[in-house]
Amino acid sequence: MCYLNSNAQYIGIGTSTPATRLDILGINGWNVSGSEGDVRIGNSSYRLKFGVALNGGGAGAANIMQHGQPGGFNVLSLGAQGNQVLYVNGSTASVGIGIATPNSKLEVSGTTATSNLVLNGTGNGNANDFLIKSNASGLVGSRKGHGALALNYIICTNGIFAGPSNNGSPESAWIGEVKLFAGNYCPPGWLFCNGQLLPIVDNQALFSIIGTMYGGNGATNFAVPDLRGAAPVAFGIPAAGGNSWEQGERTQ
Repeated sequence: MCYLNSNAQYIGIGTSTPATRLDILGINGWNVSGSEGDVRIGNSSYRLKFGVALNGGGAGAANIMQHGQPGGFNVLSLGAQGNQVLYVNGSTASVGIGIATPNSKLEVSGTTATSNLVLNGTGNGNANDFLIKSNASGLVGSRKGHGALALNYIICTNGIFAGPSNNGSPESAWIGEVKLFAGNYCPPGWLFCNGQLLPIVDNQALFSIIGTMYGGNGATNFAVPDLRGAAPVAFGIPAAGGNSWEQGERTQ
């Protein structure tokens, strides 16, 4: 049964004499109204409470939600008294996890783990971009590379064959040699390192050097290295330690 105390503008459910804004009687025999707030559902270990005192509902209380604390500062806080974990700062429209007074849109105290991170905005979220710390305050942004400049990598297909018994000539280009070239065309005897497939029958010397390390079926064709948007790195174990690089391996 629902009752309305029009003099005090109180509503009672299960009680004809509501003493608070909403007074509910009958959950496990408890009178779930109280002097600490306008609405309380549950007992002293309540799960939902509105209009509570600044520090929550007494020692040992296990508040899951608090709303409208004095001053309008923490509009929402989750967690037990003295150990709240989630806060909403109504005055700055900010959310804090482990931080009671967040000033940024989201502030986190402690380690943050995620299986996915999406950056929105113009120029962000492109494949192979890097995340960087943009300033001393720790602002994180994205960039296409660490100050990289795009040039053409070219590979020699028609030059001196330098093998175990033929040292070639230092004055001539060696088949398989890769170098940077600032032009937008290839000199004679060179090809762009764009990962294209070449017929083995027409490029047997180059195939004998690089094989299918960079792709191809090894029967009729093979691929040259694809260095578009990539930086070459020496294969092997880095001097400072870490994972070993296999020749021809490319980062994702």
